[in-house]
Amino acid sequence: MGSDTVKLEPLDHLVKCIQLSVVAFDEHGARSGEEGVTLPSVLEEARGILYSLVERMITSEPEDFLLDRSADFSSASSVAVKNKFLGSLVMGLYETLMEYTFASGQLSQESCDQ
Repeated sequence: MGSDTVKLEPLDHLVKCIQLSVVAFDEHGARSGEEGVTLPSVLEEARGILYSLVERMITSEPEDFLLDRSADFSSASSVAVKNKFLGSLVMGLYETLMEYTFASGQLSQESCDQ
């Protein structure tokens, strides 16, 4: 490993906070019983970005994230450690987007087929 340092952004945590905000606003509007409640433009834009991210992640391949299907994920080398970090980041993002899909009610037969 030597002096190689891998610094990763907590992207999955950021996406989770955004999706929780959108879902919480939706639930709050539904509980308040107000029919004219609309999302502020920032949350509406966040919802669009989340939808786009879900669609892109459905069609992505490990190679899109610089991960080879036969990559080494042990702690033996700096490349393996990098692969492990990237794999963890991608898995966290997938988990967050799956949670968003279920929580937002976007689950359908068509979305499952993708």
